[in-house]
Amino acid sequence: MRTREERNAALLEVPEHLRELIKRHCLNAWNHPSRLKRKEAEANE
Repeated sequence: MRTREERNAALLEVPEHLRELIKRHCLNAWNHPSRLKRKEAEANE
């Protein structure tokens, strides 16, 4: 998902009792150092 709005809309589809868990998981994945390295590598190509 490219935009924060898309991610927030998808999060609203998750059952309420799981939202915090899913939100934390997504934030961890989104901000993971290996993702940032991959993004930098793509920018340099």
